[in-house]
Amino acid sequence: PRVTGVQTCALPISREEVKQLAVDGAKLLLEIAQETEGNFTFEYSPESFPGTEVDYALEVCNAVLDVWQPDREHKVIINIPTRCRLPCLTCLPVRWNIFTRI
Repeated sequence: PRVTGVQTCALPISREEVKQLAVDGAKLLLEIAQETEGNFTFEYSPESFPGTEVDYALEVCNAVLDVWQPDREHKVIINIPTRCRLPCLTCLPVRWNIFTRI
């Protein structure tokens, strides 16, 4: 696999380790929310999205969504960076996949 910007600049770890870091964080937040009274909406922000291949960004977002299991009553926000808020070909696969999961 190609080395992504996140691996060379921010975290000198493998793609699987980056994904596992996101999954572990999602699991921790879910655990804390289940132990706490309240109604929570989770948000995941793939901050390195602009420097990451779309298929890999989608893989990480989906791994986080698999932990949180969003539905109509328990929504999740995927906060795509500003550069991808306008319709563009590289962002459409991520947006389409996320919106069709709910």
